[in-house]
Amino acid sequence: MMFSRAEERKSDLRNTTVMEVIVAVIVVLLFVIYFKDSKFKEQTAFYAAEVSRLEVLLKEESNRVKELRRENSDLKEKIEGLAAQVARLKKLIGSKGGTTTSDLLKEIDRLENKLKFAEAEINKLKSEIKRLQDPVDGKGGKDKPRCRISFGEVQYLADIYWRNGQYRFITDGSDSVVKAKEDEIPGVKELADAGWLSPSTFRKWATVVDNWGDNQTPQCIFYVRIHLADKMSAKDVTLIERYFYKLVV
Repeated sequence: MMFSRAEERKSDLRNTTVMEVIVAVIVVLLFVIYFKDSKFKEQTAFYAAEVSRLEVLLKEESNRVKELRRENSDLKEKIEGLAAQVARLKKLIGSKGGTTTSDLLKEIDRLENKLKFAEAEINKLKSEIKRLQDPVDGKGGKDKPRCRISFGEVQYLADIYWRNGQYRFITDGSDSVVKAKEDEIPGVKELADAGWLSPSTFRKWATVVDNWGDNQTPQCIFYVRIHLADKMSAKDVTLIERYFYKLVV
């Protein structure tokens, strides 16, 4: 009888232990399922937000491409007009003499310089359109190294501020570094000395700086710090990005 009761207690103990193990396993499984479900929901929310962000970005880039194409078309018309003026003035040289010829030659030089600038601007617009249309390559488009001058690699060329549609270009560095930049890099001194620049003036001298980088071996580009301001639009920032790589401050 005592043996039977002992065996019964052992059996009850085994059954209790087995039940405890089963309950523990069920609890662990429920925890794992809950954790995976929560993680899945978090990931779903993250990817949904990322898709929304990319859709907005795609729309902005698409609008920017359209705007650049319009600018490209306008510049082509300007080039055609300037080329026609140059041709007309050259034709007039054959029938004019003396000081008139000298004046006409000066006018031709002026128009030809404007023509070259317009052509360079069109090339920049074409590059910008291609950059916006090309798929992202994982480098963010940064395929050029920082430019170097006499003291070495230029970490940052300048700080750029924006106010009421105008740009302020302040060359970065100590007095000796600023002097080296302004002496060695065409267009930097003009940008820095002009105070608040209109978009067209900024574009003119920024093109000169960028062309200098394109003519180096290997081709290089300058980085700038952009100080964002209230009411500064994506278009205002994009104008800077045409010529420089940016760090937004």
